[in-house]
Amino acid sequence: MLKLVGSLTCALLLGTLALGQEPEMPPRKTTICRLENAPAADVAHAINDFLDGTSREEAGGRKPDAVVIADPVSNSLIISASGETYKTILELVANLDRRPPTVMVEVLIAEATSGTNPPAKKRPNRSKKKRPARSKKNAAEKTPDDLLQFLAGRFKGKAKLDGSVLTIADVDREELTAALKKYPGLEILSRPQIVTLDNQPAFVQVGERVPMFRAAPEGAKDQVGNVQYQNVGLMLGVTPRISPEGNIVMEIDVEKSKLGPVEEGIPISVLANGKVIRAPRIDITSMQTTLSVPDGQTIVLGRLVTKSGTRRTETVVLLTPRIVRTPNEVAKEAAKDKKE
Repeated sequence: MLKLVGSLTCALLLGTLALGQEPEMPPRKTTICRLENAPAADVAHAINDFLDGTSREEAGGRKPDAVVIADPVSNSLIISASGETYKTILELVANLDRRPPTVMVEVLIAEATSGTNPPAKKRPNRSKKKRPARSKKNAAEKTPDDLLQFLAGRFKGKAKLDGSVLTIADVDREELTAALKKYPGLEILSRPQIVTLDNQPAFVQVGERVPMFRAAPEGAKDQVGNVQYQNVGLMLGVTPRISPEGNIVMEIDVEKSKLGPVEEGIPISVLANGKVIRAPRIDITSMQTTLSVPDGQTIVLGRLVTKSGTRRTETVVLLTPRIVRTPNEVAKEAAKDKKE
C-alpha cells in the first residue's frame, strides 16, 4: 500500500504517538513524506546511518523491513517499514525536519585613513612671548592612532579589548555608530545585513573582481595565456551557531586585500617586442577567530592595517548578531537599520 503523506498527516500521526495512543498499523506500511525544511537526501542519510548502527548492535546486519529513500526533486522521503521501526522513523523525520532558527548579523564596515596630508611647515616664532604649556587634560584627549583603543576609551566600563577584538555590552548600535563618525578620517564603506540559518555559512564582499593575466603552461599550443578574475577588497565569512544558552557562537573569517603596483609585480610573460608582462602582487591581511556573543551584543574586529608610504589605513568590522524567530523580525530590523 502506497500513501502520500503531507506535513499535516505526518503531524497527526506524530500527535497520536505523543498522546501515548498506538495507531493502527499494518505489518508493513509504505509512505511518501514531503519535507518542509531539511534536504531529503541529508535526512535519509542520517536515518539510514541510524538504522545501520541499530541493526549492527542488535543482530549484526541491516534489517530488511526498513527502507528510506530520498527524492531530491520533490524533497520527499519514501519510507517503507513496519511496527516499531515505522514509528521510530516518523519520529526521526519530525525532529530532523524542524524549522531551523535564523540568525541575522548586522555588519558595518568602516575605514580610517591617516597620513595623507603633507606635514605642515614650521613657521618661525617671532614672538618672544612664551606659549602656555599644554595641560595634561588636553594631552589625554588626543585621539589615539588605534581605532579600537579610541572606541574602548569612549565606552569605558562597557568595552573589553582583547587583541584585535573589542566587545561592547549595553551600547545601542546608533550610539556606537555616532562614536565611530567622530574618529578623524573615518569613512563608513558598507552596512550589509547577513541572514542565514543556524550553523550555515554566509559570505559578503565589499570590493571588486579584477582581471589577472595567467601565463600559458609551458609547451602549450596556445601561448596567449588566459584571464582569470580575482576577488579583491574586504571579504567576510560568518558561520553562526546558536548555543543551548541562547548565545551565538560565530566562526569568523576576515580578509582584506589590495593590488600592489604593477611595475613591482611578478614577470609572467614576455611579448615579441621584448615588453615584460607583470602580474601585480596582492597584499593580504587576514583574521580568523571564533567568538561567543550574547544575542544583540556588538563586537568590533579591528587592527586590519595596511600602509603605503606615509598613508596608513585601518579597517574595522562591526558585527551584531540577532536570533530571528519570525520573518517580520527581519523586516523590522532592516527598516531600523535604514533609519540609522
